[in-house]
Amino acid sequence: MHLTAAIFGDPEFFRLFGKQGTENDLLIRNQSDSGNVVTYVAPNSEKVQPLLQAAAMADYPVVVVDDVTPQIGEVLMVLEESGFENGLIVTDFYEDKIRQMAKGMSVGNFDF
Repeated sequence: MHLTAAIFGDPEFFRLFGKQGTENDLLIRNQSDSGNVVTYVAPNSEKVQPLLQAAAMADYPVVVVDDVTPQIGEVLMVLEESGFENGLIVTDFYEDKIRQMAKGMSVGNFDF
């Protein structure tokens, strides 16, 4: 099995996974175990292109929210337009705000 997980938000959270791979506008890390391979990808720029590229590569998106910012809203919009119905939103204090932001969007159904 090969899975690509895109991690948006906190870059330190991203660095917890896999071994370092490519670093440029996209960060890529890899992990392999018993024939299963997971590739983690994250945008590494404020530009919209790496955000779109990471979403396009992803099988499963993970959004890490440590503050509600316009960038988080942009990520939610990109994931919505990319057609994701499943994903994960990781947050300690902002679940209600994120649910309000994503109301009526498929990303509002992501697991928290």
